[in-house]
Amino acid sequence: MTFQKTTKYIIIPVFFLGIVFLFGHVLVQAQSLSTANQTQDVLRAKLAEYEKEIAETEKQLQQQKGNSASLQNDIAILNAEIRKTRLAIESQQLVIQKLSGEIGQKNQTLTQLQSKMERQKESLGELLRKTQALDSYSTLEVVLSNRNISEFFADRDSFQVIKHAIAESFDEIRVLQGETTAVKKSLEQRHKEENDVRYELEQNRKTVQQQESEQKQLLNISKTKEKTYEEVIKDRQAQVAAIRAELIRFEGSGVQSRSISFGEAYDYAKLASQKTGVDPAFILAIMQQETGFGNNVGGCYVKSRPVPGIQKTIKNSQGQMVSYTEYIPDGIYINSKNPSRKTMIPDNFDNFVTITKNLGQDWQTTPVSCALVRKTFDAVGLPVLFGYGGAMGYTQFIPNTWMGVEARVRQYTGATVASPWIPRDAIMATAVFIKDKGAFGQASKSYSTYHAAACRYYGQCSTYADSVMGKTAAIQQTINQLEKLNQR
Repeated sequence: MTFQKTTKYIIIPVFFLGIVFLFGHVLVQAQSLSTANQTQDVLRAKLAEYEKEIAETEKQLQQQKGNSASLQNDIAILNAEIRKTRLAIESQQLVIQKLSGEIGQKNQTLTQLQSKMERQKESLGELLRKTQALDSYSTLEVVLSNRNISEFFADRDSFQVIKHAIAESFDEIRVLQGETTAVKKSLEQRHKEENDVRYELEQNRKTVQQQESEQKQLLNISKTKEKTYEEVIKDRQAQVAAIRAELIRFEGSGVQSRSISFGEAYDYAKLASQKTGVDPAFILAIMQQETGFGNNVGGCYVKSRPVPGIQKTIKNSQGQMVSYTEYIPDGIYINSKNPSRKTMIPDNFDNFVTITKNLGQDWQTTPVSCALVRKTFDAVGLPVLFGYGGAMGYTQFIPNTWMGVEARVRQYTGATVASPWIPRDAIMATAVFIKDKGAFGQASKSYSTYHAAACRYYGQCSTYADSVMGKTAAIQQTINQLEKLNQR
Protein backbone atom coordinates (compact mmCIF):
# COMPACT_ATOMS: atom_id res chain seq x y z
CA MET A 1 0.00 0.00 0.00
CA THR A 2 3.10 2.24 -0.03
CA PHE A 3 2.37 3.29 -3.63
CA GLN A 4 -1.18 4.39 -2.81
CA LYS A 5 -0.01 6.54 0.12
CA THR A 6 2.77 8.12 -1.94
CA THR A 7 0.27 8.89 -4.71
CA LYS A 8 -2.00 10.72 -2.27
CA TYR A 9 0.88 12.93 -1.07
CA ILE A 10 1.84 13.74 -4.66
CA ILE A 11 -1.73 14.58 -5.75
CA ILE A 12 -2.26 17.29 -3.11
CA PRO A 13 0.55 19.71 -4.19
CA VAL A 14 -0.05 19.02 -7.88
CA PHE A 15 -3.75 19.74 -7.41
CA PHE A 16 -2.94 22.94 -5.50
CA LEU A 17 -0.52 24.13 -8.22
CA GLY A 18 -3.16 23.36 -10.87
CA ILE A 19 -5.73 25.50 -9.03
CA VAL A 20 -3.24 28.39 -8.73
CA PHE A 21 -2.39 28.19 -12.44
CA LEU A 22 -6.06 27.99 -13.45
CA PHE A 23 -6.97 30.96 -11.23
CA GLY A 24 -4.18 33.05 -12.78
CA HIS A 25 -5.25 32.07 -16.30
CA VAL A 26 -8.90 32.97 -15.59
CA LEU A 27 -7.82 36.28 -14.02
CA VAL A 28 -5.84 37.25 -17.15
CA GLN A 29 -8.80 36.31 -19.35
CA ALA A 30 -11.19 38.34 -17.20
CA GLN A 31 -8.91 41.41 -17.38
CA SER A 32 -8.63 41.04 -21.18
CA LEU A 33 -12.40 40.70 -21.51
CA SER A 34 -12.96 43.76 -19.30
CA THR A 35 -10.64 45.87 -21.49
CA ALA A 36 -12.37 44.67 -24.66
CA ASN A 37 -15.79 45.47 -23.20
CA GLN A 38 -14.64 48.98 -22.27
CA THR A 39 -13.45 49.54 -25.86
CA GLN A 40 -16.81 48.36 -27.20
CA ASP A 41 -18.62 50.76 -24.83
CA VAL A 42 -16.57 53.69 -26.14
CA LEU A 43 -17.31 52.72 -29.75
CA ARG A 44 -21.03 52.40 -29.02
CA ALA A 45 -21.06 55.88 -27.46
CA LYS A 46 -19.29 57.35 -30.50
CA LEU A 47 -21.73 55.63 -32.86
CA ALA A 48 -24.66 57.10 -30.94
CA GLU A 49 -23.13 60.57 -31.38
CA TYR A 50 -22.73 60.03 -35.14
CA GLU A 51 -26.31 58.77 -35.48
CA LYS A 52 -27.58 61.87 -33.68
CA GLU A 53 -25.50 64.15 -35.90
CA ILE A 54 -26.67 62.37 -39.07
CA ALA A 55 -30.30 62.80 -37.98
CA GLU A 56 -29.76 66.54 -37.37
CA THR A 57 -28.07 66.93 -40.77
CA GLU A 58 -30.96 65.12 -42.45
CA LYS A 59 -33.41 67.51 -40.77
CA GLN A 60 -31.43 70.52 -42.04
CA LEU A 61 -31.27 68.96 -45.51
CA GLN A 62 -35.05 68.55 -45.69
CA GLN A 63 -35.54 72.16 -44.57
CA GLN A 64 -33.12 73.33 -47.26
CA LYS A 65 -34.97 71.36 -49.92
CA GLY A 66 -38.15 73.20 -48.93
CA ASN A 67 -36.63 76.55 -49.89
CA SER A 68 -37.23 78.11 -53.30
CA ALA A 69 -35.10 76.78 -56.13
CA SER A 70 -31.90 78.68 -56.81
CA LEU A 71 -28.25 78.05 -57.52
CA GLN A 72 -27.25 79.03 -53.99
CA ASN A 73 -29.91 76.77 -52.50
CA ASP A 74 -28.69 73.87 -54.65
CA ILE A 75 -25.17 74.47 -53.35
CA ALA A 76 -26.47 74.51 -49.76
CA ILE A 77 -28.37 71.24 -50.37
CA LEU A 78 -25.24 69.67 -51.86
CA ASN A 79 -23.15 70.81 -48.88
CA ALA A 80 -25.63 69.16 -46.50
CA GLU A 81 -25.67 65.97 -48.57
CA ILE A 82 -21.86 65.83 -48.58
CA ARG A 83 -21.77 66.33 -44.82
CA LYS A 84 -24.36 63.61 -44.31
CA THR A 85 -22.46 61.15 -46.53
CA ARG A 86 -19.15 61.91 -44.79
CA LEU A 87 -20.78 61.37 -41.40
CA ALA A 88 -22.16 58.06 -42.67
CA ILE A 89 -18.64 57.05 -43.79
CA GLU A 90 -17.13 57.91 -40.40
CA SER A 91 -19.96 56.06 -38.66
CA GLN A 92 -19.43 52.98 -40.84
CA GLN A 93 -15.71 53.03 -40.12
CA LEU A 94 -16.55 52.90 -36.42
CA VAL A 95 -19.00 50.06 -36.99
CA ILE A 96 -16.27 48.11 -38.79
CA GLN A 97 -13.89 48.77 -35.90
CA LYS A 98 -16.54 47.61 -33.44
CA LEU A 99 -17.31 44.47 -35.44
CA SER A 100 -13.60 43.70 -35.83
CA GLY A 101 -13.26 43.85 -32.03
CA GLU A 102 -16.24 41.54 -31.59
CA ILE A 103 -14.84 39.14 -34.17
CA GLY A 104 -11.52 39.11 -32.29
CA GLN A 105 -13.33 38.30 -29.04
CA LYS A 106 -15.35 35.54 -30.71
CA ASN A 107 -12.21 34.03 -32.22
CA GLN A 108 -10.52 34.07 -28.81
CA THR A 109 -13.55 32.43 -27.20
CA LEU A 110 -13.66 29.83 -29.97
CA THR A 111 -9.97 29.02 -29.50
CA GLN A 112 -10.49 28.61 -25.74
CA LEU A 113 -13.51 26.36 -26.23
CA GLN A 114 -11.69 24.20 -28.77
CA SER A 115 -8.68 23.91 -26.46
CA LYS A 116 -10.94 22.98 -23.56
CA MET A 117 -12.68 20.43 -25.76
CA GLU A 118 -9.36 18.79 -26.67
CA ARG A 119 -8.31 18.60 -23.01
CA GLN A 120 -11.66 17.08 -22.10
CA LYS A 121 -11.33 14.50 -24.88
CA GLU A 122 -7.83 13.59 -23.72
CA SER A 123 -9.13 13.22 -20.18
CA LEU A 124 -11.98 11.09 -21.40
CA GLY A 125 -9.59 8.88 -23.34
CA GLU A 126 -7.47 8.34 -20.23
CA LEU A 127 -10.55 7.46 -18.17
CA LEU A 128 -11.69 4.96 -20.78
CA ARG A 129 -8.27 3.31 -20.83
CA LYS A 130 -8.35 2.97 -17.02
CA THR A 131 -11.83 1.48 -17.23
CA GLN A 132 -10.67 -1.12 -19.71
CA ALA A 133 -7.68 -1.96 -17.52
CA LEU A 134 -9.84 -2.49 -14.39
CA ASP A 135 -12.54 -4.31 -16.31
CA SER A 136 -10.04 -6.80 -17.76
CA TYR A 137 -9.45 -8.54 -14.39
CA SER A 138 -11.56 -11.67 -13.83
CA THR A 139 -12.54 -13.01 -10.40
CA LEU A 140 -10.28 -16.05 -10.94
CA GLU A 141 -7.28 -13.74 -11.63
CA VAL A 142 -7.94 -11.93 -8.36
CA VAL A 143 -8.15 -15.20 -6.39
CA LEU A 144 -4.93 -16.54 -7.93
CA SER A 145 -3.07 -13.24 -7.46
CA ASN A 146 -1.18 -12.18 -4.35
CA ARG A 147 -3.61 -9.27 -3.73
CA ASN A 148 -6.02 -9.50 -0.78
CA ILE A 149 -9.79 -9.08 -1.07
CA SER A 150 -9.81 -5.55 0.43
CA GLU A 151 -7.48 -4.34 -2.37
CA PHE A 152 -9.76 -5.94 -4.94
CA PHE A 153 -12.83 -4.11 -3.61
CA ALA A 154 -10.84 -0.85 -3.45
CA ASP A 155 -10.20 -1.24 -7.17
CA ARG A 156 -13.89 -1.92 -7.75
CA ASP A 157 -14.70 1.34 -5.91
CA SER A 158 -12.17 3.14 -8.14
CA PHE A 159 -13.92 1.59 -11.12
CA GLN A 160 -17.25 3.11 -10.06
CA VAL A 161 -15.63 6.51 -9.54
CA ILE A 162 -14.07 6.38 -13.03
CA LYS A 163 -17.41 5.38 -14.59
CA HIS A 164 -19.03 8.39 -12.93
CA ALA A 165 -16.21 10.63 -14.19
CA ILE A 166 -16.69 9.30 -17.72
CA ALA A 167 -20.39 10.19 -17.64
CA GLU A 168 -19.53 13.70 -16.43
CA SER A 169 -16.89 14.01 -19.15
CA PHE A 170 -19.40 13.09 -21.85
CA ASP A 171 -21.83 15.70 -20.48
CA GLU A 172 -19.09 18.34 -20.46
CA ILE A 173 -18.16 17.56 -24.07
CA ARG A 174 -21.80 17.88 -25.14
CA VAL A 175 -22.02 21.29 -23.43
CA LEU A 176 -18.76 22.43 -25.05
CA GLN A 177 -19.97 21.29 -28.47
CA GLY A 178 -23.16 23.32 -28.04
CA GLU A 179 -21.22 26.41 -26.92
CA THR A 180 -18.74 26.04 -29.79
CA THR A 181 -21.55 25.78 -32.36
CA ALA A 182 -23.23 28.89 -30.95
CA VAL A 183 -19.97 30.89 -31.05
CA LYS A 184 -19.27 29.77 -34.64
CA LYS A 185 -22.74 30.93 -35.75
CA SER A 186 -22.30 34.24 -33.96
CA LEU A 187 -18.86 34.67 -35.55
CA GLU A 188 -20.25 33.94 -39.01
CA GLN A 189 -22.99 36.54 -38.46
CA ARG A 190 -20.43 39.17 -37.39
CA HIS A 191 -18.39 38.49 -40.55
CA LYS A 192 -21.52 38.97 -42.67
CA GLU A 193 -22.33 42.23 -40.89
CA GLU A 194 -18.78 43.44 -41.44
CA ASN A 195 -18.96 42.62 -45.17
CA ASP A 196 -22.29 44.47 -45.42
CA VAL A 197 -20.85 47.61 -43.81
CA ARG A 198 -17.66 47.52 -45.89
CA TYR A 199 -19.71 47.29 -49.10
CA GLU A 200 -21.95 50.19 -48.03
CA LEU A 201 -18.89 52.19 -47.00
CA GLU A 202 -17.36 51.78 -50.46
CA GLN A 203 -20.66 52.88 -52.03
CA ASN A 204 -20.71 56.01 -49.87
CA ARG A 205 -17.12 56.86 -50.80
CA LYS A 206 -18.08 56.79 -54.48
CA THR A 207 -21.18 58.85 -53.73
CA VAL A 208 -19.23 61.56 -51.94
CA GLN A 209 -16.83 61.74 -54.90
CA GLN A 210 -19.79 62.40 -57.19
CA GLN A 211 -21.19 64.98 -54.79
CA GLU A 212 -17.89 66.82 -54.45
CA SER A 213 -17.46 66.89 -58.22
CA GLU A 214 -20.91 68.43 -58.65
CA GLN A 215 -20.22 70.86 -55.80
CA LYS A 216 -17.07 72.04 -57.56
CA GLN A 217 -19.00 72.63 -60.80
CA LEU A 218 -21.78 74.60 -59.07
CA LEU A 219 -19.33 76.74 -57.09
CA ASN A 220 -17.44 77.52 -60.29
CA ILE A 221 -20.69 78.51 -62.05
CA SER A 222 -21.69 80.67 -59.08
CA LYS A 223 -18.32 82.37 -59.01
CA THR A 224 -17.92 83.04 -62.73
CA LYS A 225 -21.63 83.76 -63.43
CA GLU A 226 -21.12 81.95 -66.74
CA LYS A 227 -24.61 80.40 -66.64
CA THR A 228 -28.03 81.36 -65.38
CA TYR A 229 -29.93 78.98 -63.09
CA GLU A 230 -32.30 78.22 -65.97
CA GLU A 231 -29.34 77.11 -68.06
CA VAL A 232 -28.13 74.87 -65.21
CA ILE A 233 -31.59 73.26 -65.13
CA LYS A 234 -31.47 72.69 -68.88
CA ASP A 235 -28.05 71.05 -68.54
CA ARG A 236 -29.44 68.69 -65.92
CA GLN A 237 -32.38 67.78 -68.10
CA ALA A 238 -29.95 67.02 -70.91
CA GLN A 239 -27.89 64.80 -68.60
CA VAL A 240 -31.04 62.89 -67.55
CA ALA A 241 -32.00 62.40 -71.19
CA ALA A 242 -28.49 61.22 -72.09
CA ILE A 243 -28.38 58.65 -69.27
CA ARG A 244 -31.84 57.33 -70.01
CA ALA A 245 -31.24 57.20 -73.76
CA GLU A 246 -28.01 55.22 -73.53
CA LEU A 247 -28.77 52.09 -75.48
CA ILE A 248 -28.43 48.62 -74.04
CA ARG A 249 -27.72 46.72 -77.19
CA PHE A 250 -29.03 43.20 -77.53
CA GLU A 251 -26.92 41.79 -80.32
CA GLY A 252 -25.69 38.23 -79.99
CA SER A 253 -23.69 36.29 -82.56
CA GLY A 254 -25.04 38.44 -85.37
CA VAL A 255 -28.66 37.95 -84.26
CA GLN A 256 -30.26 41.27 -83.42
CA SER A 257 -33.04 41.86 -80.90
CA ARG A 258 -34.63 45.19 -80.19
CA SER A 259 -32.18 47.44 -78.36
CA ILE A 260 -33.62 49.16 -75.30
CA SER A 261 -32.36 52.19 -73.43
CA PHE A 262 -31.01 52.20 -69.89
CA GLY A 263 -34.00 54.34 -68.91
CA GLU A 264 -36.45 51.75 -70.24
CA ALA A 265 -34.59 48.89 -68.56
CA TYR A 266 -34.46 50.84 -65.29
CA ASP A 267 -38.21 51.54 -65.45
CA TYR A 268 -38.86 47.81 -65.88
CA ALA A 269 -36.46 47.01 -63.03
CA LYS A 270 -38.23 49.50 -60.74
CA LEU A 271 -41.58 47.85 -61.55
CA ALA A 272 -40.04 44.44 -60.83
CA SER A 273 -38.62 45.76 -57.56
CA GLN A 274 -42.04 47.06 -56.47
CA LYS A 275 -43.52 43.60 -57.04
CA THR A 276 -40.70 41.49 -55.60
CA GLY A 277 -38.68 43.67 -53.21
CA VAL A 278 -35.43 42.96 -55.11
CA ASP A 279 -33.04 45.88 -55.62
CA PRO A 280 -33.32 47.32 -59.19
CA ALA A 281 -29.52 47.71 -59.46
CA PHE A 282 -29.04 44.01 -58.68
CA ILE A 283 -31.68 43.00 -61.24
CA LEU A 284 -29.87 44.99 -63.92
CA ALA A 285 -26.48 43.64 -62.75
CA ILE A 286 -27.68 40.04 -63.20
CA MET A 287 -28.97 41.04 -66.63
CA GLN A 288 -25.59 42.57 -67.52
CA GLN A 289 -23.67 39.61 -66.13
CA GLU A 290 -25.77 37.02 -67.95
CA THR A 291 -25.92 38.59 -71.40
CA GLY A 292 -23.69 41.66 -71.32
CA PHE A 293 -27.02 43.52 -71.38
CA GLY A 294 -28.13 41.19 -74.15
CA ASN A 295 -24.98 40.57 -76.15
CA ASN A 296 -25.56 36.80 -76.10
CA VAL A 297 -29.30 36.62 -76.73
CA GLY A 298 -28.96 33.77 -79.14
CA GLY A 299 -26.80 32.54 -81.99
CA CYS A 300 -28.31 29.09 -82.55
CA TYR A 301 -31.52 27.43 -83.70
CA VAL A 302 -32.72 24.10 -82.33
CA LYS A 303 -33.53 21.85 -85.29
CA SER A 304 -34.32 18.47 -83.77
CA ARG A 305 -35.18 16.87 -80.43
CA PRO A 306 -31.92 16.75 -78.44
CA VAL A 307 -30.76 13.42 -77.05
CA PRO A 308 -28.27 12.68 -74.22
CA GLY A 309 -24.64 12.11 -75.10
CA ILE A 310 -23.42 8.58 -75.83
CA GLN A 311 -20.27 7.25 -74.12
CA LYS A 312 -17.84 5.76 -76.63
CA THR A 313 -14.24 4.56 -76.76
CA ILE A 314 -11.67 4.91 -79.51
CA LYS A 315 -8.01 3.98 -80.04
CA ASN A 316 -5.82 7.07 -80.11
CA SER A 317 -2.64 7.62 -82.12
CA GLN A 318 -0.57 5.98 -79.35
CA GLY A 319 -2.70 2.85 -79.58
CA GLN A 320 -4.43 3.52 -76.25
CA MET A 321 -8.17 3.18 -75.76
CA VAL A 322 -9.68 6.50 -74.67
CA SER A 323 -13.29 7.38 -73.85
CA TYR A 324 -15.31 10.38 -74.99
CA THR A 325 -18.95 11.49 -75.17
CA GLU A 326 -20.56 11.76 -78.58
CA TYR A 327 -23.27 14.41 -78.96
CA ILE A 328 -25.46 14.24 -82.05
CA PRO A 329 -25.97 17.70 -83.62
CA ASP A 330 -29.40 19.05 -82.67
CA GLY A 331 -29.23 22.56 -84.10
CA ILE A 332 -27.35 25.01 -86.30
CA TYR A 333 -25.30 28.18 -85.85
CA ILE A 334 -27.47 30.96 -87.30
CA ASN A 335 -24.68 32.82 -89.09
CA SER A 336 -22.63 29.96 -90.52
CA LYS A 337 -25.47 27.43 -90.83
CA ASN A 338 -23.01 24.80 -89.53
CA PRO A 339 -24.44 22.08 -87.26
CA SER A 340 -24.33 22.77 -83.53
CA ARG A 341 -24.14 20.26 -80.68
CA LYS A 342 -25.63 20.47 -77.17
CA THR A 343 -27.93 23.24 -78.38
CA MET A 344 -30.43 22.47 -75.64
CA ILE A 345 -30.64 20.31 -72.51
CA PRO A 346 -32.71 17.28 -73.59
CA ASP A 347 -35.25 17.48 -70.74
CA ASN A 348 -35.92 21.18 -71.53
CA PHE A 349 -37.02 20.60 -75.12
CA ASP A 350 -40.72 19.90 -74.51
CA ASN A 351 -41.11 23.08 -72.46
CA PHE A 352 -39.29 25.03 -75.18
CA VAL A 353 -41.79 23.80 -77.76
CA THR A 354 -44.69 24.73 -75.42
CA ILE A 355 -43.31 28.24 -74.76
CA THR A 356 -42.77 29.05 -78.44
CA LYS A 357 -46.16 27.56 -79.40
CA ASN A 358 -47.96 29.73 -76.80
CA LEU A 359 -46.19 32.78 -78.26
CA GLY A 360 -47.05 31.84 -81.84
CA GLN A 361 -43.38 31.25 -82.73
CA ASP A 362 -41.73 28.45 -84.67
CA TRP A 363 -39.38 26.65 -82.29
CA GLN A 364 -37.03 25.79 -85.18
CA THR A 365 -36.46 29.46 -86.02
CA THR A 366 -36.45 30.94 -82.50
CA PRO A 367 -32.92 32.02 -81.45
CA VAL A 368 -31.40 30.47 -78.32
CA SER A 369 -27.89 30.62 -76.91
CA CYS A 370 -25.23 28.21 -78.17
CA ALA A 371 -23.11 25.97 -75.97
CA LEU A 372 -19.81 27.63 -75.09
CA VAL A 373 -16.88 26.24 -77.06
CA ARG A 374 -13.65 25.51 -75.21
CA LYS A 375 -10.21 25.74 -76.83
CA THR A 376 -9.62 22.04 -76.26
CA PHE A 377 -10.61 19.06 -78.36
CA ASP A 378 -12.01 15.62 -77.59
CA ALA A 379 -10.69 12.22 -78.68
CA VAL A 380 -12.15 12.55 -82.20
CA GLY A 381 -10.93 16.12 -82.74
CA LEU A 382 -14.17 18.00 -82.03
CA PRO A 383 -14.12 21.12 -79.81
CA VAL A 384 -15.07 20.42 -76.20
CA LEU A 385 -18.32 22.18 -75.27
CA PHE A 386 -18.97 23.71 -71.84
CA GLY A 387 -22.50 23.00 -70.62
CA TYR A 388 -25.47 23.43 -72.92
CA GLY A 389 -27.03 26.22 -74.92
CA GLY A 390 -30.78 26.72 -75.12
CA ALA A 391 -31.12 29.86 -72.99
CA MET A 392 -33.85 32.23 -74.16
CA GLY A 393 -34.32 35.95 -74.50
CA TYR A 394 -33.06 39.08 -72.82
CA THR A 395 -32.11 37.49 -69.52
CA GLN A 396 -31.23 34.00 -70.80
CA PHE A 397 -33.69 31.68 -69.09
CA ILE A 398 -33.59 27.98 -69.89
CA PRO A 399 -37.10 26.67 -70.69
CA ASN A 400 -37.68 24.66 -67.50
CA THR A 401 -36.72 27.61 -65.29
CA TRP A 402 -38.91 29.98 -67.31
CA MET A 403 -41.92 27.71 -66.79
CA GLY A 404 -41.32 27.95 -63.04
CA VAL A 405 -41.66 31.76 -63.00
CA GLU A 406 -43.96 32.46 -65.97
CA ALA A 407 -47.22 32.45 -63.99
CA ARG A 408 -45.93 35.05 -61.52
CA VAL A 409 -44.57 37.17 -64.38
CA ARG A 410 -48.06 37.24 -65.90
CA GLN A 411 -49.56 38.07 -62.51
CA TYR A 412 -47.19 41.00 -61.90
CA THR A 413 -47.25 42.45 -65.44
CA GLY A 414 -50.86 41.72 -66.36
CA ALA A 415 -49.74 39.99 -69.56
CA THR A 416 -51.90 37.23 -71.04
CA VAL A 417 -48.78 35.34 -72.08
CA ALA A 418 -45.31 36.22 -70.79
CA SER A 419 -42.35 36.15 -73.18
CA PRO A 420 -38.61 35.96 -72.42
CA TRP A 421 -38.11 37.96 -75.65
CA ILE A 422 -40.06 40.96 -74.28
CA PRO A 423 -37.76 43.11 -72.08
CA ARG A 424 -40.41 43.94 -69.47
CA ASP A 425 -41.30 40.25 -68.98
CA ALA A 426 -37.68 39.10 -69.01
CA ILE A 427 -36.65 41.63 -66.35
CA MET A 428 -39.65 40.76 -64.18
CA ALA A 429 -38.80 37.05 -64.51
CA THR A 430 -35.23 37.75 -63.39
CA ALA A 431 -36.51 39.57 -60.30
CA VAL A 432 -38.91 36.74 -59.45
CA PHE A 433 -36.21 34.11 -59.86
CA ILE A 434 -33.54 35.88 -57.80
CA LYS A 435 -36.09 36.63 -55.09
CA ASP A 436 -36.57 32.85 -54.86
CA LYS A 437 -32.80 32.66 -54.36
CA GLY A 438 -33.00 34.93 -51.30
CA ALA A 439 -32.42 38.45 -52.70
CA PHE A 440 -34.48 41.11 -50.93
CA GLY A 441 -34.11 44.70 -49.73
CA GLN A 442 -31.45 47.28 -50.53
CA ALA A 443 -28.31 45.67 -51.97
CA SER A 444 -26.01 48.45 -50.73
CA LYS A 445 -26.98 47.59 -47.13
CA SER A 446 -27.27 43.80 -47.55
CA TYR A 447 -24.09 42.67 -49.31
CA SER A 448 -24.03 39.20 -47.71
CA THR A 449 -27.67 38.48 -48.60
CA TYR A 450 -27.27 39.50 -52.23
CA HIS A 451 -23.87 37.84 -52.63
CA ALA A 452 -25.36 34.56 -51.40
CA ALA A 453 -28.34 35.00 -53.77
CA ALA A 454 -25.95 35.49 -56.70
CA CYS A 455 -24.12 32.29 -55.68
CA ARG A 456 -27.40 30.36 -55.60
CA TYR A 457 -28.47 31.89 -58.92
CA TYR A 458 -25.26 30.69 -60.56
CA GLY A 459 -25.28 27.35 -58.77
CA GLN A 460 -22.03 27.82 -56.88
CA CYS A 461 -20.01 30.52 -55.14
CA SER A 462 -17.23 31.82 -57.36
CA THR A 463 -16.00 35.03 -58.95
CA TYR A 464 -19.46 35.20 -60.57
CA ALA A 465 -21.06 36.59 -57.39
CA ASP A 466 -18.18 39.04 -56.83
CA SER A 467 -18.59 40.28 -60.40
CA VAL A 468 -22.35 40.73 -60.00
CA MET A 469 -21.89 42.74 -56.80
CA GLY A 470 -19.30 44.93 -58.51
CA LYS A 471 -21.72 45.60 -61.38
CA THR A 472 -24.51 46.28 -58.86
CA ALA A 473 -22.38 48.99 -57.22
CA ALA A 474 -21.57 50.63 -60.57
CA ILE A 475 -25.18 50.56 -61.75
CA GLN A 476 -26.33 51.96 -58.41
CA GLN A 477 -24.07 54.98 -58.89
CA THR A 478 -25.70 55.63 -62.28
CA ILE A 479 -29.15 55.24 -60.71
CA ASN A 480 -28.20 57.64 -57.90
CA GLN A 481 -27.05 60.21 -60.44
CA LEU A 482 -30.25 59.80 -62.46
CA GLU A 483 -32.55 60.06 -59.44
CA LYS A 484 -30.66 63.06 -58.07
CA LEU A 485 -30.91 64.94 -61.36
CA ASN A 486 -34.63 64.16 -61.53
CA GLN A 487 -35.20 65.64 -58.09
CA ARG A 488 -33.87 69.07 -59.05
